[in-house]
Amino acid sequence: MEKFIEILESINGTMLELKQVLLQKQAALVHGKHAEIAELISREHELMAQIATFEKERIAELDVIKEKYSITDETNRLDDLIPVISLHLSEDESAKLLSIRSAVKINSRLVKRINSQNGELVNNVRHFIKVLFTNIRDNKNSCLVNARV
Repeated sequence: MEKFIEILESINGTMLELKQVLLQKQAALVHGKHAEIAELISREHELMAQIATFEKERIAELDVIKEKYSITDETNRLDDLIPVISLHLSEDESAKLLSIRSAVKINSRLVKRINSQNGELVNNVRHFIKVLFTNIRDNKNSCLVNARV
């Protein structure tokens, strides 16, 4: 169970890092720091790849645990399995597992929320640029018409 908890802690730690990168990206988007945005996107992709690797390890370790305790449930969702797994754990291990699961869920929600906010910022910038180009084009054409009249 120790390895499983370590994997969850790695996922959580990487989620915390990702959260910070997303917040930095948000600030860079607001201030138009294009070079910084590119670096942060690269770091974001690295962290997401790490999380995907940890997630594969989590599922593999969960399969070992399910086999060890003869758990036939096919799901890999922690919420579904923790009540069954907890029956085979000490009170401390169970508490630690619940705690780290809770932290992962909270940080996952935060990352999702920040990512959504960043998406809205990007959409607002796109809309602003579209309106700006439309206004420039319309003003340029009106200047030409006014010059001919």
